[in-house]
Amino acid sequence: MSGQEGNGSFKEKYSHYVWLKVLFIAILGVATFFVFWVSLCVGTRDLSVAEVFDIFIKHLQGVTYPPRTPEFFDDSIVWNYRVPRALFGIISGAGLAIAGAIMQSVMKNQIGRAH
Repeated sequence: MSGQEGNGSFKEKYSHYVWLKVLFIAILGVATFFVFWVSLCVGTRDLSVAEVFDIFIKHLQGVTYPPRTPEFFDDSIVWNYRVPRALFGIISGAGLAIAGAIMQSVMKNQIGRAH
């Protein structure tokens, strides 16, 4: 067995390992997006995914509703309460993950080392 055969095998394994990491990150991104949309739908006033999508698109297009109509309240609930709550949850979760990774590195925790 020559050195070249061993290198090819290592490169293939490493390429497969990188591909799995990229796939894992993509799956987590899709899951984050899914949880974001679910959090926009769930609350005291339950809204369907289609209703939230419609409210989201119409708000971005600049559609306004007459005050004290159900559409006005739904738009207000989604944009004034649920979107900030969901975005804050994503940002704070990412911040806690980064802080945890830094803390593991600084404290040289053997359990938290990269494999």
